[in-house]
Amino acid sequence: MRILIICGFVGAGKTTLLLQMARYLSDYQDAGAGEFRRVMILKDEILGKGIDDRVLRSSGFAAEATAGEDITASAVQAFQNFQTEEENGRAVPEWLIIELCGLTDPAVLKERLIEVTDTVPLVVDVVDISRWKQFLVPSKGLLKKQVENADIVLLNKIDLASFQTVEAVAEDIQVYHEDARCFPVSALHAIDPDVWRQVKEAGQ
Repeated sequence: MRILIICGFVGAGKTTLLLQMARYLSDYQDAGAGEFRRVMILKDEILGKGIDDRVLRSSGFAAEATAGEDITASAVQAFQNFQTEEENGRAVPEWLIIELCGLTDPAVLKERLIEVTDTVPLVVDVVDISRWKQFLVPSKGLLKKQVENADIVLLNKIDLASFQTVEAVAEDIQVYHEDARCFPVSALHAIDPDVWRQVKEAGQ
């Protein structure tokens, strides 16, 4: 099983992009009975169960919401449960996707998963380029930390920004993490499948 962590500041568009990405990773053309069995989604909700997990389930995905600090324990438990199922010859999802709340640094979860599962998660950071400069300082370093721990950065909401803004944010990202792969996208539209293909390959 491969693990993908998706992070990003509040309102960056994580869940909307997650739906598109999960459909691609599920190879949804082969999904049966309206259910995408190749992906399991855990969603970190500060207040516990919210609306996003219901949106994910209504879209056909197996999704659960967990509150705050419980997300690490839930992710580890889910991985271990699937390992047991696989050892017993049962079919398990190919991907465990964990969506963190907007105020979370993915580093702690990533390190814990590596320690317990011996699997290195792929971290995808969703950046709202239309508000990047506005929140960079007030976030007290959180936006920087999310970028620093990301393998892939989705520069979202390019429809709300000029070409110069997209370039400026991309340059900031490279300063914080020169090896991060950046893709300008807009969650309002279908993302180029080549972007999701590269996400999938990076997680293999």
